[in-house]
Amino acid sequence: MNPNTVRIGLVSVPVVISAGFQLSGLANLWVAVGLWSLSAVWLLIVLVFARSASTVSGRLAIPWTLLFSKTTQITDHGENTPNLFYEGGRFSISDKVAFFENAEHEVIEFGLGLSTFSSYFRGRRPAEFRNPILLLLERGVRYKCVMLDPNSPFTEPYLADIGEPEYLNRMRDAIETLKSVQSEFHRLNLPGTLELYTYSHSPFMYACSVDGAFGGGKMQVSNYLFGARRSECPVLVLTKADNSQAFATYWRSLTAAVASSTRI
Repeated sequence: MNPNTVRIGLVSVPVVISAGFQLSGLANLWVAVGLWSLSAVWLLIVLVFARSASTVSGRLAIPWTLLFSKTTQITDHGENTPNLFYEGGRFSISDKVAFFENAEHEVIEFGLGLSTFSSYFRGRRPAEFRNPILLLLERGVRYKCVMLDPNSPFTEPYLADIGEPEYLNRMRDAIETLKSVQSEFHRLNLPGTLELYTYSHSPFMYACSVDGAFGGGKMQVSNYLFGARRSECPVLVLTKADNSQAFATYWRSLTAAVASSTRI
């Protein structure tokens, strides 16, 4: 279906409704009721065809899901496999936990300073975040946290460039918090580990991968945008099975960054 036809249909709906309201003041009430009913049926038909025409030539033609939520399905060109695009930015705690809670081997948390991540251990009830991480470690999962080294020569110029020089202190606090949590977990002699790493190059994205090296791997990525708050940068969710090419590209970048980091 031509997307222009859908757009015309969407414009036509208020015209029909308007005609109904104009007639409602006339004696022929049944005509007005008929027009209102017609407008409702017409709207339903338009929305159904809008959904079927939501992708044209491999790109989103009509953002169907934007009518109902902030999560949009987009289609990878050349394939008929949906990705999830969260235009609202950072996941809520519950969504984040739901994303990694079924990990079997490894989770990689990669970002600028992971200050928000670290705050979940201290500012939230254990049941909300600490305990789900603990359950992963009890199953033998390695949870790797990778952040920019506060002492890196890239750090202060980068923070000055984005207008957040004060974030340096939050980065240091995050590392100390995560070290403390790491020590707590270590004393429990769990089969899994909470591992901390720092890198020394310009930050470029936030990523959270779950079992990325395995067949069921998935990843959420959010590229840092100049002039935008990191928490508001859109998040793209990829799976190894459905988005093999995009997943491989991001996974290659993530693993290269992790390989260049130093464990602390």
